[in-house]
Formats: sequence, C-alpha cells, structure tokens
Amino acid sequence: MSLYLALMMLIIWNKEHVCLSGKYWASGRIQTRASQFRRCLIQRQFPLKERFTTEWGIQLWAATVRSLPKWEVLALTGVPEWVAQLLGWVRCLIKTKMIASKEETSMHNIHMAEFTEEFSDCWNAAGSHIQRIAGGDLMSWLKANLAPPFLEHLSFRLGNQLFFIQLVDEDGLLETPGSPDGLRAIAEGCNGHACLMPMQKRGGRWEPTAPGWGLIDAQTKRAIDPISYVSDEKIEMTDWELQDFAVQVVRDDLKQSGHELMSWNGNPEVLPSIWFVGDDGPEWVIVRAYRFPEEDDGVPENIEEIKAQLNNVSGKGNYAAVGVADMAEMFSMDNIESDEVAAIYRGNGLNVTYEGLRRIT
Repeated sequence: MSLYLALMMLIIWNKEHVCLSGKYWASGRIQTRASQFRRCLIQRQFPLKERFTTEWGIQLWAATVRSLPKWEVLALTGVPEWVAQLLGWVRCLIKTKMIASKEETSMHNIHMAEFTEEFSDCWNAAGSHIQRIAGGDLMSWLKANLAPPFLEHLSFRLGNQLFFIQLVDEDGLLETPGSPDGLRAIAEGCNGHACLMPMQKRGGRWEPTAPGWGLIDAQTKRAIDPISYVSDEKIEMTDWELQDFAVQVVRDDLKQSGHELMSWNGNPEVLPSIWFVGDDGPEWVIVRAYRFPEEDDGVPENIEEIKAQLNNVSGKGNYAAVGVADMAEMFSMDNIESDEVAAIYRGNGLNVTYEGLRRIT
C-alpha cells in the first residue's frame, strides 16, 4: 500500500515540446568531443569538472572510454580523483549493459548501441526536416535525443497519433543503432505507428528520399502523411504510454534537482527505468505508474534479485510511484459516481500524484 501523499499538478501531455535546432541538437557531437577529450586524458591536460555537468556529459565520458585502447585505460594513473572515479563508473556501465526485468529474476540484455558522428549528422538532418515540415502542427517530441536504448531514433505526437521512427541509409553504408524488433515493440506497446525514414547523403548533406515528411510505413514500405492519420477519436493511453509519461515526470524532477541523467526507458517490463548521477556516483530508479484512484502496488516482488544483479554497477537504488488520472474523465458525469477507474485518454490534461524518490537500498 502506498504511503505517498498526493501532490497534485496539472500536466499537459505536450509539455515536452522542444525546438530541435541550435544548442539542443549540438549534443549529437559527442563522438567528436570524445576524441578531443581522449587526447586531453592521454596528455594529462584535465578540464574543469564543472564543464561536464550537462545532461549529455556522461555520454561524453562513455564515448571517451570506448575510444581508449586497453593499454591506455590501464595507463591512466595519477589522474585527478574525480576523473578516475567517473571513468570507473562509466567503465562499469559499459561493461554491464544490462537491465533487470520486473517480471523475472534474470536480466534482459538491452542493446545499448553506440552511434557514430556520421549517424548523429544524419539524425540531426532527419529531425530538422520533420520539424520544418510539421511547422506548428507538431504537438510534442517524445524522443529527440541520442540517449540509449535505441528502440526508435525519433518519435513524436501529432494530434491523437504517435509516430516512432528509425533512420535507414538508402546506400546501406551508415551504421544505425537499434533493430526492427525494437521499433515494432515500442510502436505496438504504445499503439502508435512504426515508420522508417530513408536517408541518403548527397553533396555532403543527409536528406530524406521519401516525399513530404520523408516517412514510410515500416511494414508496407509506402510513403505516409502523418496528418492523414489524425482524427477526433479518443484513444486510451496504453500501459507503456503511461509508464513513459511517469518516467518523464521523474526525469523532470531529477533535472530540476540538478542531477545529470544517464539513460532511461519507458518500457513497463524493463527495470530499472532511470540511471542518473547522484552525489556519490550512479544511482538507479524503478518507476511504477498506476491509474488513480487505484493504489501503487509497491516495489517488485523480486526486488532483492534486482538489487543483487545491479550491485556491480551501483548499490544505490530508488523507487518512484507516479499516480495518473485523466482530469476530464475523472470529473465527467458518466464517471463521477462510478466505482470503475476512469480511462486515461491521449492528449487530455493529466492529474499527477508524485512525492519523489524513496531509497530502497
């Protein structure tokens, strides 16, 4: 039974609208910065710690460690304590690459693929194209960052529809993280559309090859116009959508508290949901969403097994319960006297019950 007190906030589903240009897209340059920082490490020219307090800083460190030959990693002695400690954390995370399942005591091997600078340029061009074509019609970006795992490369909401996109190089030369199975899983889990975006490099620039939005149906391979799918139909949010929203609530709270996010996922079957940099190193968070006025079920039954398997990366775990209710449905005449939990519809204003993290290790 949940002991959380209700903290009521009105959250609109399109609250995470972002502008995909300038500084935001610059985070895609991690690989180049990693190469530069690698040289700094080898030459013992250490930057200020404060330069690596951005959200994507941990990805820079990870890319740096991946680019170091083993002999160079072993030779990194006499470095500042904060450098050695952070490199150690990143090496552990790269080595593990494992996320626990809430249903099983075993671990799921989640593909945390790396990406090249060429892919980040292609991704940048794809996102900018969609933003330009959509204009003011785009409701919100759901995934518009290069943080793993890569079930999709980009995703957005348009009206009452969700679109999940993987980029494809028409010439087959570009290394792209992710898999068709991952794209299909998130699209089906969120009751959305699985799309491919064929790209081709022409004259040194990446461009979509399909007309209009540049998207094709992942199954039929036919060009699609996202606007044609939008309707007035009320579409109920799936468990995956609800979990992804709950993870967003916790992510926002962590960012507002000054913490750096390392990775996150919105799959309700995969735990932990979030990794972030705490005061003394990496910490993980199990996020559970529940439909208010139902109560939170609490931590998973196999929590001790999850702790044991994550302990080699971090022994500091947290739990976050997020209750969600549809404001319009909760107070409608049809539901106000009903004992059934009111449905939660995509795009409606949501009422959130959340009290913050609870330490469980």
